Amino acid sequence: MKRALLFVSCALMSVQMFSQIDLPKDLFPTLAGLQRTACSEYVDCKENKTYLMQADAIKEINGKLYAKYGGVFLREEDSKVLIYSFPYEKDFVLYDWTLEIGDTLQILGIDPFSFPELEYTAVVDYVAFEEYDANGNRTIVKEPLGSKRVKDISTIRLLDGNEYKAWLFGYDWERGDYYIEGIGNASKYGGDYVDLAHPFDVPTCYYGERLVCVSRDGVLLYQMDTDEMIRLGTECLCETEKSTGTTDNPNKGDLGGRPTPTQWNLLSYGIQNNELNQAETFIYQLGDELYRDNKKYIELTRFSSKDSFPAEKTIVGALHFGYDGDVNFLYNKTEYLLYDFGAEVGDTLNLFSGIDNYTSDCQTYTHVVKKKEILEDGRTKMILDVILYEEIDGTIFERKWEKIWIAGLGSLDGIVHNSASLQSDNRGEVILCAYCNNECCYMTDLPLYEELGCIYNEDPTAVENIKISSSSAHKFVRDDQLLILRDGKTYNVMGVEITK
Repeated sequence: MKRALLFVSCALMSVQMFSQIDLPKDLFPTLAGLQRTACSEYVDCKENKTYLMQADAIKEINGKLYAKYGGVFLREEDSKVLIYSFPYEKDFVLYDWTLEIGDTLQILGIDPFSFPELEYTAVVDYVAFEEYDANGNRTIVKEPLGSKRVKDISTIRLLDGNEYKAWLFGYDWERGDYYIEGIGNASKYGGDYVDLAHPFDVPTCYYGERLVCVSRDGVLLYQMDTDEMIRLGTECLCETEKSTGTTDNPNKGDLGGRPTPTQWNLLSYGIQNNELNQAETFIYQLGDELYRDNKKYIELTRFSSKDSFPAEKTIVGALHFGYDGDVNFLYNKTEYLLYDFGAEVGDTLNLFSGIDNYTSDCQTYTHVVKKKEILEDGRTKMILDVILYEEIDGTIFERKWEKIWIAGLGSLDGIVHNSASLQSDNRGEVILCAYCNNECCYMTDLPLYEELGCIYNEDPTAVENIKISSSSAHKFVRDDQLLILRDGKTYNVMGVEITK
């Protein structure tokens, strides 16, 4: 009977974890300030365990300084990360930031069987097994480990907005073994900082090491998909108190520029006899953060002004704010391009058609940038033509609508465009107002809409008749905005306290 050594055991890698120390960046250019959270995933037989990898000590070995990460010692030299092997009394190359396609890198393992007296993890170039004969006598069998070859080299944009070089060693970028310059192992099952080999035969309950998150100097670089974190029952232990914005692009995280609203009040209406008909206000708000494919998204929620107070919000999708003025929208598990404030006049964009409140249309429409200008406050204004081709009795007709984008606000006909409603000549949608940090930062000045206020319904009394769950509360209107006074505090219709 043969039993394999479990190389990347959390018990080995997480014992005696102390507070992070500051490493000199001239000696440790990529290790300084780096933190990694990983999770040892087990199935059925053991609870998953989350642990943090960070530098907690500096040790001199043979006249050279090493950073201690858990049970291993690392140093940097000539664009390489080296790991010290106590059994061999020498360094092995752990990461090499200069590798080219076709180059090889030695696979490493750990062996506590042969070196139980060592205080630190024994890094070796072989795999060790326990083997028992019929009489129960135990022997240790060693088999040499091989090497892995660089299959592809690419760049990966991390959560700080910067692009990093990446090396792929096997399979593909989705399933394969790869690492990122200055970061280390970032493959799906490569959670620990030390890229040590997995055993040939592991207990059926052990699934692997899962990378949860990575940060450097408090800036979040990578985080596992939100759904996976929930499934594993894990969390990010890295310090991420500081801002994640390290890019020089001032539009990072914004709809093409500041300020960025957290709420948009959208009037959806019909037209009958040249008057508004079937009108109601849909309130879109930014919600919680979530992560998909190493991208940070912000949930977009919605409710109607006709709903009871407090309103039941519906998650309609999620926004990903890019770093070049682009915004993507995750809708029904598919990502669409929503905005591109970096586009120039004449560019053709294939954009999300919008969430129509009365149809299930979720196609993409052709948009052509017609005009681009800078407003007095420095924000960009873009005018685009929305083009739709329709076939009627075998003849193709081109329909065209004009759309206006304002940097820091979005589209004037809805945060998610709502172009689908424009297929009908008797429906329309427009942003009445927007809020930035609970303060109104935009009111429409478009004719027909500017006197409607921030919330409008077809029934003039509908807003005033919003149901309130507290008998101690009463309603009043101030500056065209419905407010609720309850227990000496003032709230807007979203339940957000108004402090001014």
